[in-house]
Amino acid sequence: MMCAALTRAQDLQDAGANPQGMADLLAKLKAYGDSVAKKPVPRLSDGKPDLSGVYNKVVRDIFQGAQPKPEYTAAGKAKWENVANEIDPVNQCNWPGVPRLMQEPDPFEIEMKPGKVIFLYEYMHNFRVVPTDGRPHPKDVPLSRAWLGDSVGHWEGDTLVIDTVGMNGLTRLDPMGHPKSEQAHIIEKYRRPRFDQLWYEVTVEDPKYYRQAFSQSATFPLTPPEWRLEEYACNENNQDSWVKGAH
Repeated sequence: MMCAALTRAQDLQDAGANPQGMADLLAKLKAYGDSVAKKPVPRLSDGKPDLSGVYNKVVRDIFQGAQPKPEYTAAGKAKWENVANEIDPVNQCNWPGVPRLMQEPDPFEIEMKPGKVIFLYEYMHNFRVVPTDGRPHPKDVPLSRAWLGDSVGHWEGDTLVIDTVGMNGLTRLDPMGHPKSEQAHIIEKYRRPRFDQLWYEVTVEDPKYYRQAFSQSATFPLTPPEWRLEEYACNENNQDSWVKGAH
């Protein structure tokens, strides 16, 4: 089955212009996926699956379908109940952090390199370079140092596992505002079960805000080769923009 060629800029314009546009876009993505689904999953020279490609994602609530059901601590409950009184950091063009980058819309790209995996996100033009050469987290990296924290990866069979610590606690877990503290420890798993799909699971450990760890999984579709990441302009502390409701 041949899929109609996708010119992403035009398709996104159509999707935003009429209610049927988004349904048409999703239908095109599904048609492309169906046309390549039976192709074998590509492999790297070392035998590991090649996760490279541009994948599409949508807005997700990290509590939806999470197991076990997330339970707040007293501090977490108080933080959640006050979320409506706080400015979402991304509205000031601050980085969304991990794992919120994977809960936001807009495509992302994975590039596999020897000893590292590179993630390119259209959302706010964020990127991550995650070493996969067996190194641990640096001992001299202070906690709460960065928006994206410190990430290291390793392989468990055909699954890429990424461990992230050292985040600044100023970000949220998702667009819904579920809180995340500086004590958060995030474990992500990536696997390519078939050519046109990327399976993803995130586990959140945050003893300050949650009574126990919880996990959520999702599957992201591979996009056609015509797709590429588009420009996303957002400047830190751009108050005119967020007050007016623009990016």
